Amino acid sequence: MLTLDVTRPGGGTSRNYQLFRIAGGCIVDIRDSEAPVHHH
Repeated sequence: MLTLDVTRPGGGTSRNYQLFRIAGGCIVDIRDSEAPVHHH
């Protein structure tokens, strides 16, 4: 999972999550994801 903080030119910000699926050493799928769930 990649977490990306974005600052927009107008000043707004957002946090985006991308989930990468890897097979055979290559990225085979990228999807938007909800915030990760932390288990304690």
